[in-house]
Amino acid sequence: MKERIYGRSSIRFCAGSLVTLALVTTGLFGLLAGSAQASDTEKYLGGIQQPSGLGFSVQREGDVIGHHSIDFTRRGDDLIVDVTIGLELKFAFITLFRYEHRNREVWRDERLVSIDTQTDNDGTEHWIKGRASDKGFEVKSDSGNTLMPADILPSSYWHPETPKARNLLNTQTGALASIQVTAGSSDNYVPMPWGPQNARSFKVSGDIDLNLWYDSKGCLLKLNFSAPKDGSLIDYTPARHLSSTDDPNLAGHPLIGSCTGSSLTRAGRIQE
Repeated sequence: MKERIYGRSSIRFCAGSLVTLALVTTGLFGLLAGSAQASDTEKYLGGIQQPSGLGFSVQREGDVIGHHSIDFTRRGDDLIVDVTIGLELKFAFITLFRYEHRNREVWRDERLVSIDTQTDNDGTEHWIKGRASDKGFEVKSDSGNTLMPADILPSSYWHPETPKARNLLNTQTGALASIQVTAGSSDNYVPMPWGPQNARSFKVSGDIDLNLWYDSKGCLLKLNFSAPKDGSLIDYTPARHLSSTDDPNLAGHPLIGSCTGSSLTRAGRIQE
């Protein structure tokens, strides 16, 4: 199932984030013409101002409609990744659509050992539970069970190996998403909280369609995609990055250590 939105009652948004998000969890807006009211901006930004992670303001054609956060915690040998997505689309004072997604990933020895997600897709609920086993990575969800490769990556997009993936675990549906990734220009600059950051772009197509930007160390900086129905741009504006944390536990982790504050120059840019 493609991670897209085709209308008010059939929105698909995965986090995978970046998104990933992680998705991303990623979604594409259809014919909805409404946008979040400007007065909602502070509420949305409140969800991305937490430490030790990535935070994005989600915008549709420049109007803020929600937030997407990816937060990291060390617990012994495990890396805990918590993904939170909140979207609300309004027309005047009427809420046309609301979406909430929660995702917890546990990583050990650079492998995904468990994932638990819950999604409220405008009143339709989804869940998945995934666990590493001797057979591979076993996923149970509200739509069925799937055995995936042991080295599967979720669609939360923060993992530095995401651009090399050919399949992703859809964190909303539990399905195995087949993708193709095409590397773009490395001569891009993404506006970050500390200033412009050099980045390489990647075009993802197949069961997931979106654009991703990473720095030279594989740190996720940005993502966006176009709605298939009206072509409106859904853009993730970076509001918080791992570079803002100096947590020594995170700095030493092989997957995200190079993205933390200890990797920054005094001018605030990731060192090459």
